[in-house]
Amino acid sequence: MHQIVTAHLAEAQCKPNIVQAAANILVTMNLVGMGLGLSIVPRYASHFQSSNVVFRPLPASAPQIELLMAWHRENNSPALAQMIDLVEEQPEV
Repeated sequence: MHQIVTAHLAEAQCKPNIVQAAANILVTMNLVGMGLGLSIVPRYASHFQSSNVVFRPLPASAPQIELLMAWHRENNSPALAQMIDLVEEQPEV
């Protein structure tokens, strides 16, 4: 995601001063909540709301990423089967 965001910002001739990066979404949210900058995060991150963090959607022109689901081919878990069924029921956007 870092490469996608930096390429998009470069296209917009925006040169952010990146001094810290975190691969973990919770660490990212804590850094933002402590006032140590801002971040572009996936929509689901808004579920980790804190009183110190504000979420705003990006414009439609922002890059989109495709998410995939992966699992071990020999996993026969009923919970996995239910999750696969749930994902397959969702309309493609």
